[in-house]
Amino acid sequence: MTKIRADCPSKIQIVAFRLEMKKKEWIHSSQIPFVELDLQDSASFHIKKIQENIDIEEDEESSHRHTYNEIFWIRSGSGTQTIDDQQLEISPGTFYMVAQGQVHKFIEGRTLDGLIIQFGSDFILNQSDNQTWTSQTFLFGCITNESRIAIQKSDMADFEALIEQMRKEYEARAEFGQIQILRHLLNVLLIKLQRNLKEQYNENSLYSNQYNTLQNFLQLLDTDFKKRHQVNEYTEVLSISPRQLTDVTKTMLGKTAKEVILERLIMEAKRYLHYSGLSIKEIAYDLGFEDPSYFSKQFKLSTSQSPLDYRKAARRNWEEGK
Repeated sequence: MTKIRADCPSKIQIVAFRLEMKKKEWIHSSQIPFVELDLQDSASFHIKKIQENIDIEEDEESSHRHTYNEIFWIRSGSGTQTIDDQQLEISPGTFYMVAQGQVHKFIEGRTLDGLIIQFGSDFILNQSDNQTWTSQTFLFGCITNESRIAIQKSDMADFEALIEQMRKEYEARAEFGQIQILRHLLNVLLIKLQRNLKEQYNENSLYSNQYNTLQNFLQLLDTDFKKRHQVNEYTEVLSISPRQLTDVTKTMLGKTAKEVILERLIMEAKRYLHYSGLSIKEIAYDLGFEDPSYFSKQFKLSTSQSPLDYRKAARRNWEEGK
C-alpha cells in the first residue's frame, strides 16, 4: 500500500488545488455564464428533444458552460455549433459530447431532429462496473476526437433503440426503479460510444498508440488505484516514463496523469460516502491514505465539500428521490 505522509508536501494536494482553482475560474467568470441542471444535483439526469431551428440572432444564445455532462444525438438536420475553440458543423447520425466546464454555443440549426441527454458527474457513481468510469473519462475527456462521434449506418438502429428506451423510461416518471434503469441504460450508451471511438482511433495511426497506452493506464488504474497513488508506480508497470504517460493523458484527455489518478480516488470516495456505512477514517484507510485528515483535505480541495458534508447532501438527495 502506498503510504502518504501528512507532514510532506503532496503532489496530489497540489493537483487538487489546481483543479479547485480551475473550478473557481469557471464559476466566477463574468463573461461565460454557468448553466446548471434543473435539479441542482450532481446525481441528476435529464433527456429532452433538441430545438428544431436555432438562429443566433433570434434566440440570442450566448456562450455558456455547464455544471453537467451533455450528449447531443443528431438524427437529421444541419447547422453549426462551437465547443471550446472548435467550430463544428452539425451532421446527421452523430453524437456530440460537451463535458462539464466546456464552453458551448449553438450558432445555427436547421430542421434539427434529435435528443439532448444531460447528467451530473455523480449520476452513475454506484455502478459497480468501473468500465463506466473509463468510458466517461474517455468520452468527456478526449480532446482529439473533436468532441463528436459519427455513427455508421449499420449501427444506427441499435443506438436509436437504446436512446428511445432511455427517453420512454425518463418520461414515464415511474416511482420504482427508474433511476437504476436510467443509470444502466446510460452505462450501456457510454460503453457503446467508447467502442465506436476506439474503432475510429484504430483507423488513425496518429492516435492509435496513444489510445492503447491510455487504455492500459486506465485499466491498471481501475485495478490498483487504492495501492498506487503516484505516476511512477504506473509507468513502471507500463514500461514507459512518467513524462511519456503525462504526454499521452494531456494529449488525449487534457489532464496530467496525476490529475487522472486523483479523480479516480475521489470518485471511489464518493461511492463509499454515498452508498456504504464506512466511517470517513475507514474510507481513507481503504483508499490507501495513511492519514484520514489528509484524505479529508484532498477531498474538500477537489469537491469544495468535506466528506461528511458530501455524505449528508448525497443521502438527503437520495431520500428526496432525486
